Amino acid sequence: MNLQKLLRQAEKLISYGKISEAIETYQEILTEDFQNLEVHNLVADLYAEKRDMQRASRHLFKVASDYASQGNLADAAAAYRKIVKSLPKNILARERLVDIFTKSNSRGDVINLTTELCSIAESEGNAQKTIEYLEKLIVLDTGNKSHLTKLALFLNEHGLKPKSIEVFYQLAQDYIRKERYEDALAVLEKVRAIDPK
Repeated sequence: MNLQKLLRQAEKLISYGKISEAIETYQEILTEDFQNLEVHNLVADLYAEKRDMQRASRHLFKVASDYASQGNLADAAAAYRKIVKSLPKNILARERLVDIFTKSNSRGDVINLTTELCSIAESEGNAQKTIEYLEKLIVLDTGNKSHLTKLALFLNEHGLKPKSIEVFYQLAQDYIRKERYEDALAVLEKVRAIDPK
């Protein structure tokens, strides 16, 4: 295989607007050299140009995974961000980004991405994942009591009243420790609304 010749041929095809033929040429390279991340990136860009985001994302996942295994977290994150940009509801790419940002101690990014994941799971009606992400947010962002409140309300809406009350009690105790008695009373009123007994 003459790599340079095939690369030039693909570039020429792109210049003539023959995107499908260029992809075929790049695929020929990948048949011989599947680890060629540059070519995977080029193929992903061409699929994106054709608005075939699923195929583009397959190549970007390969690129991101290889970069991550090589310890090149910045380029891995860039590839996962490309996937998220073209497929906003792609949970796997967001979860991989969370892993990368966790490794690089980028707490703010981890919180933002986990919040996005929580919203996606909730919009898709995935109660188990929504609860999982809310619990992660509570651990990550301990000062933000809105996550506890949201978890308690979500549990109540999904028929998990005992667990909901338990979370509300935890929240009320936090407020009492901080001498925020009005907030504690407001939370206990919510408990009474859930279970008047």
